[in-house]
Formats: sequence, structure tokens, C-alpha cells
Amino acid sequence: MSDARKAQTTPADKRSAKLKMSNTKFRVLLIIPMVIVALVAILVTVAGNLLGSTLDTYLGKGETYVETPSDRTTWDSSYYDVQVAQGEE
Repeated sequence: MSDARKAQTTPADKRSAKLKMSNTKFRVLLIIPMVIVALVAILVTVAGNLLGSTLDTYLGKGETYVETPSDRTTWDSSYYDVQVAQGEE
């Protein structure tokens, strides 16, 4: 093997070489956050089901409907006077 190739494959300092992580440690570091995310998702779902009526009040649910009263003929429909001149501003 040439000297140039050895320089590329061996680290400059053996102490600075990266240590490999064991599978067990990797799994522990990966499983714990995944369990926390799963628990938060489950808790949000349960809380949403229990507090559904409150969420419907604040976030809205269902179709929008407009109810028109039958006695609206006696209303003053020109309540607000328009004070804008016609034409360009």
C-alpha cells in the first residue's frame, strides 16, 4: 500500500478515532424518545375525545348556517350612514 493511501485510511491520531456505538445503546437512545412521542400522541387524542365539546366551542365544528328572523321587515336597514364621497380618493 502506498504512503498516500495509508494517510487516507488511518486517522492522524488514534485517540481521535470515532468510537462505534453499541446496538443496545443506540436502541435505548432511539426507543425512549419514540415512547415519549407515542405517549404524547395518545394523551392528546384522549384529551381531545374527553374535551370534545370544549374544542368544538373554541375551534368550531359543523356547518355554518344563517337563521333569518321572520319579522325583519320592521328593521331599519339603513342604520349606518355612509360618509364616503363617490369617486376616487
